[in-house]
Formats: sequence, C-alpha cells, structure tokens
Amino acid sequence: MNDAERGYETQMVPALFRPWAMRLIDAADVRAGQHMLDVGCGTGIVARSVAQRLGANATIAAIDRSPRMLAVAREVAEREGAAVDWCEARAERLPFADGSFDRVLCQFALVYFDDRGQALAECARVLKPGGLLALGVWQRLDCHPFYRRLRDALCRHAGPPALDRAFSLGDAAELRGLIAAANFEAVEIDAVSLDAHFPDPASFLAGEIEPELAAIPAMQGMAPEQRQAIAASISQDMQAPLGEITRGGHVELTFHAHLARARRREAVG
Repeated sequence: MNDAERGYETQMVPALFRPWAMRLIDAADVRAGQHMLDVGCGTGIVARSVAQRLGANATIAAIDRSPRMLAVAREVAEREGAAVDWCEARAERLPFADGSFDRVLCQFALVYFDDRGQALAECARVLKPGGLLALGVWQRLDCHPFYRRLRDALCRHAGPPALDRAFSLGDAAELRGLIAAANFEAVEIDAVSLDAHFPDPASFLAGEIEPELAAIPAMQGMAPEQRQAIAASISQDMQAPLGEITRGGHVELTFHAHLARARRREAVG
C-alpha cells in the first residue's frame, strides 16, 4: 500500500471511521444469516467490522472503485481473519443480481459517487424487497468549524478544495429526497455526533492537508518543492485552529453526521 492508503487505515480508521462503523452497523440491524453489501468500502472497516461481529454467520461483499483501497482492505482483512468478498466496481453499476442482499451499507461514500441518484437506485436494485439501506453522510461544513477554517486556508493558497464535496450532502431534507426517489420508503434520518481523538496533532494536520492538495487540479503537475511550500503555508495558517482542538497532546474533535435508514419498496403485483 502507498503512503496515502497506509495513513488512511492507520490514522483515520481507528480514530474516526471505526467508531462510526459501529453506529452504522447498529443502525442497519445486521443479523446472522443475512447477505450484506458495503458500497464505497474504502479500506473496508464496515465490512470487516460486520465480519468480526457475526463471524461465519453472514455473507459479506464490499465494493470500491479504488484498487489501492481494496488492496489495503484485502491485506487487513486477511490479517484479521475477516471473510469478505472484495470487488472493484462503481456504485452506479453494481455487479450483482437483483435482490441479492438483505442489507446495503454505505459509510460517508455517497458524496463521492459521480451519480448519487443512480448509485442509490443500484442499492435498491440489489436489495431484496423490504431489505434495508443504512448510510451515513457528514452534516454541513458549518457544523465543523475546524474544517471550515481549513477550507478557508486551502482556498487562500491553492484553490477550492475537495473538502467541499465531503460536506455536500449535509442537508437532511435533500438526503431524504434522494433516498426516497430511488425506490426506498420509510426513510429515517438521525442526527448523530461522536467525538474523535487523534494521538499526533502534526500527523493529523498533514493527513488533512496533503490529500486535499493532491485533489486540487492546479496542484497536479506542480514541482514538489512548490507544493511543499504551499502545504507549509497552509499548515502555518492552521496552527492556531489546531491548537484550539489539541488537549494533552491529542487532537479532540466532534464530528456530526446524518445516519439514514430506508427500506426498499416491496415488489408491486
């Protein structure tokens, strides 16, 4: 795995995405004997956590369009003894037959799909009638002051960041409408907040800045020393905000998300 995927799995997953995976799995009401799909799995924390919870009593598949993320997922799952069928695919065209799954889970990935409506329609298609979708999206950027200030610093030095996309489905009414339009009913959306603790403030900040710069078109193809200088300027701007959320040598941040549940509509006729 390269540095980006290693950093994601070793830094972000334990502090942030594993605790949220537990909440998402609870919301999905996963049970022994079910067939489950993790859509936009990244390094696979949701699928791996389901496997650890249910062991051999569940059949689990997971898809992502990034082969690098999937390589990490496979490696970690093998080390943990988690049985998951990993598949490189796009959410807009899931490689499964109609009605294949009892549960479809999607943790913070919906915002990154090119066609969100089509991806949700595919989730409905592969669910059995009455099957459950459970997904999470971050609430609006205004609910996350540290990231709002990071966005401002990125804009000053580099241009509009990919960060905007991460918080782009923060409106609960918009999310409800998207889900309901994709052959789902009984849509429930809960506002949930969880605290995250990151043990190394400098690594945390670098891990937030570097992927953002890599995703900004103006930064691509730039000489490494130029990009490093820009990263250093952004880091300098963020020292005061970082200090405000650092306590006892750890970063402490509260994240706010919407967790949604919905049933695939029963077959008609």
